[in-house]
Amino acid sequence: MVDRILELPEGTRAKIAAPIVRDQKGAFEDRFSDLVSEGYARVEVDGEAYDLTVETPELDENFDHTVDIVVDRVKVSADARSRITDSVETALTEADGVLKVIVPDPPADAAETLGGSTARSTGDIAGSGESEDHSDRDRLVVELSEDLACTHCGIDISEIETRSFSFNSPHGACPECEGLGETKEVSEDLVIRDPTKPLKNVFEPWSYNRTYYSRQLDNVAEHFGVSLETPFEEIDPEIRRQFLYGTDDVVHFEWTTKNGTREKTERFEGVIPNLERRHVETDSDRAREHIEEYMATTTCPACEGTRLKAESRAVLVDGTSITAVNRLSIGDALEHFEGMEADLSERDRTIAEEILKEIRARLGFMTEVGLEYLTLDREAATLSGGESQRIRLATQIGSGLVGVLYVLDEPSIGLHQRDNDRLLNTLAELRDLGNTLLVVEHDTETMRRADTIVDMGPGPGRRGGEIVAQGSPEDIVDSDRS
Repeated sequence: MVDRILELPEGTRAKIAAPIVRDQKGAFEDRFSDLVSEGYARVEVDGEAYDLTVETPELDENFDHTVDIVVDRVKVSADARSRITDSVETALTEADGVLKVIVPDPPADAAETLGGSTARSTGDIAGSGESEDHSDRDRLVVELSEDLACTHCGIDISEIETRSFSFNSPHGACPECEGLGETKEVSEDLVIRDPTKPLKNVFEPWSYNRTYYSRQLDNVAEHFGVSLETPFEEIDPEIRRQFLYGTDDVVHFEWTTKNGTREKTERFEGVIPNLERRHVETDSDRAREHIEEYMATTTCPACEGTRLKAESRAVLVDGTSITAVNRLSIGDALEHFEGMEADLSERDRTIAEEILKEIRARLGFMTEVGLEYLTLDREAATLSGGESQRIRLATQIGSGLVGVLYVLDEPSIGLHQRDNDRLLNTLAELRDLGNTLLVVEHDTETMRRADTIVDMGPGPGRRGGEIVAQGSPEDIVDSDRS
């Protein structure tokens, strides 16, 4: 925090303040007196400055207020490092790890320099006793925390780890969808496939022949004064909604058992809430599978399909979140990471140097095998066989293994000739590392680049199965049998 403040232009005036309350009035008049005895003369209440030695601010008990202790007012310079350090430590102590940097007349790039959560305000910020008047001029307020937390949105990360950015780990996965990026919800269209059916038969998951469901429908229909034989689409829309999602008022339920008549009065749960509850509570796989027939898969509303929890998505590197990078194609991602060091501070550059080198290498391997068009968040199930094979191939290039036999089945399928040349260069690179590649191919260029060809024949299918020629590409050309 000290270094950020010192990065402001020489001579910039700044206040270092401790935000000590975001609550209603309480007994804060006494607290103001305590601040004076502790040596603090100035505070800001809701952005307005006061000198406590002159007057005590009056707080409206009907509203929440922000009270900030002005710990120090400094001019930024290298000589002021010790003073700024002491003031920062004091503010963090007073405010339990939080402080504000208030710049009354900020330079153009002050917000970017300080980082954190910023808020600009304009107008007269000087109250009684404030010697500095910055009427009608911008000021910059930046709130910083010594924890990995945002004081405005409430996001708090205990520790940033690799697993924090993996949706396969509970430390990074969205708690709503458990890292799947999608949720299952009971669909109204699946529950009611034919709205022309009578009320008693319209709900597909409920069988009117079962006593529990018939009792529910009988009593709710009586409550609304509708016939069970009425087509569902002809019922009032508001009543239809309450059948599906539960009644607004209580319903009198009455049914007959072998021991007599029973009664109870309660809200009707609704068909869809009933299915959702049973899907969660049931221990029966058969019952769960039955309910899932009436559920549709939708994008998780909490993580918007990114699979990561909000805390992980809030972490930015050079102003970009991991979810934004994941949406890039491999080619665009490689371009994004090229030269990123130039935008980082010296400290961050030291941390990121080896990581960026590894990222660029892996993206480069994927580009070499002609996969730069794929997005990083592409699901494996949507890849073609050739794409999956080339991804595994790129992984092997990055592993740097030697003495391995690789078997590839027509890796050039679907590739443009330009990309095919890059693929062949990749295969040659794997060979040159000290590996053997057995490639099943019909591509002419692949055969020309091979060290040895084994020609199987003499015909396809049942007419094949024999080695009709073997040797270099030149030997195959010269063979009468090939």
